[in-house]
Amino acid sequence: MKKNIIQLLITIGIVCLSSCSDNEDTTPSQVNDNLFAVTDGANDEESVMRRSFYESTGVYLLFNDTLRHVLAGKDAFGDDYYDTQTINFNYSLTSTSSTQYRCTYYDNIAKKQAALNYLKSDILTHFEGKTLLPYSILLLDKFEIYERNAATRITDWWPHALYNGWRCLALAFGDIADQSEDAKKTLSNEILITMINSALNNQPAGYLENFHSYSASTIDQRKVNVGLVAGWDLEALYPLGYIVDTWSSFTPTANEDLSGYVDALVNIPENEFLSQYAQYPIIIAKYQTLKSLIENLGFKF
Repeated sequence: MKKNIIQLLITIGIVCLSSCSDNEDTTPSQVNDNLFAVTDGANDEESVMRRSFYESTGVYLLFNDTLRHVLAGKDAFGDDYYDTQTINFNYSLTSTSSTQYRCTYYDNIAKKQAALNYLKSDILTHFEGKTLLPYSILLLDKFEIYERNAATRITDWWPHALYNGWRCLALAFGDIADQSEDAKKTLSNEILITMINSALNNQPAGYLENFHSYSASTIDQRKVNVGLVAGWDLEALYPLGYIVDTWSSFTPTANEDLSGYVDALVNIPENEFLSQYAQYPIIIAKYQTLKSLIENLGFKF
């Protein structure tokens, strides 16, 4: 019995060794494919545009969320089936979500070029180096999420100018060439504010400690406990270092406080801000501290 078992194990070993020769490539197919990159040899106008953008920024440029769609063979019924891979904005390294979203693509090269020009001139000029830049950028006409709108309380497909995925940042500019300069500025500021907030949230614990320290004793406290009257009174908050109020009986939370300053840094010219709050030293100190922290990440105001 033992002899038969030994012979069987030897036979299995020989079969296994002979099935994988030294010259056989055992690498899984497609494992080295970079689906974000332009196909080698592609020289159409869009491919040239995407390749040039990557060479100058180190960021992959996309105009479609489908990364691969190739014929893979025939199914059991003789019909063609395809290997299709798309960007999954619901995936991250630590979790997944069930958010419903849909993309509307640019339908001609002129609109793609206009969107790219706007990206370069109005957004990327604020970034030094690659620290804050995403792995890839998907430029779209529209990006919509099926959700409940907080203002209208209506659940429907609502547009978003920016949506940040794990390896891809979706930016939806619409027909940007037809927008006024004011509309372009409003859109770029909205995108920059979101990107800055995202970058700050991704920093190690303690990165914003100096900023928050100025108002640490009054953050998210009952207003009556810090000498204020319950209700909305923005100017009463200025001496404490806050530039936003929330209509509640509490002072702003740390996130509300931070968001208010980020918004001011992007939307209000520095000389105007410093003049407006000149008599409130805590506000000036918080503004200058946060500005330095953001600039240290590679952002230019």
